[in-house]
Amino acid sequence: YEGDPALYTTGDSETMQLADSLAVRVRLTGYQLTGGKSLPPADLSIAAITDTSLTGSFIQTVRALARTSGVSTSVAAASPGDFVLPKPSAFPDTLVPAAHLRLYGLYNFWNTINYFSPYKEILDHSWDSVLIRYIPVFLNADDSVSYCLAVRALSSEIQDCHGFFGSMVIAPTRKLWGYWPGFDVKFIGKKLYITEVIRDTLQDLTVVKQWDEIKTIDGHTIPVMKEKWRHWLSTSNEDTYERDIAAFLTYGPLNSTMKLGLVRAGKTVQTEVKRTGRWQFGKKTTDFNHRRAYAEMLPGNIGYINMGNLARGKVDSTLNAFSGTKAIIFDIRNY
Repeated sequence: YEGDPALYTTGDSETMQLADSLAVRVRLTGYQLTGGKSLPPADLSIAAITDTSLTGSFIQTVRALARTSGVSTSVAAASPGDFVLPKPSAFPDTLVPAAHLRLYGLYNFWNTINYFSPYKEILDHSWDSVLIRYIPVFLNADDSVSYCLAVRALSSEIQDCHGFFGSMVIAPTRKLWGYWPGFDVKFIGKKLYITEVIRDTLQDLTVVKQWDEIKTIDGHTIPVMKEKWRHWLSTSNEDTYERDIAAFLTYGPLNSTMKLGLVRAGKTVQTEVKRTGRWQFGKKTTDFNHRRAYAEMLPGNIGYINMGNLARGKVDSTLNAFSGTKAIIFDIRNY
């Protein structure tokens, strides 16, 4: 549209430059009443307000408008909204929405990706196929666990770690996957290692050691365990999948026993631990760079710069100080 944007107060707009001096304003949002009726135009539109005092022109204009006869003060009749957003708080008595609302949620999610995702075309599967496959899944997800897993599986279809579904440690899946042993694990070089062990007062954890490689969990190899969860995690590539899947591999019911097959100093070790669910990890290994200074001089005349701690105001002085070094290490192991 053309003209004063203040005439269009029932929605947001954006100016788009087309070519040279040609520009258009595009209406982005608008409000509608039930039945598709648009809101009536404003009785008064003011482009800018500079004086908001009680005696100022704006307040006086509004007061005069309110006294003017013939101004409509009718209110739209209250009626159910056209849009119902399925969410847990809307269902206080159950964690499973009715079938039609489950489908409604599926359609909302599918439409959002279909019409707004810039990456839909580079998925390794057709987005059209997702809707076809998940209609029966959501129809049959009539208990809290299956519904939780259905939503989690649907979110994994976008293959983007920026889309995720809460955590397995919240209801309703907590009884099945809400607890873990007192150690942290990470994938390093495609192998799963114990990276941190805590002191758990509920059990003796000296049976496991930092840097033990985990080969099996409850008799299953790590590659097999990895595939078990693949359909429930949304990740962009194999590295992010291994980053996110690591913790899930040790999840299970409270106080359940987990059998581990380990490799320690080249020897195979079999042991057992319990899933107590203690929140224990300081992530000392992965947060190594957070404990280092922003710049250090290492042996051999090599400079070290921690990009996670380097402030903009220190860039010039740091580089000047390292100008005569043999090499500079830029540590980018940070967010």
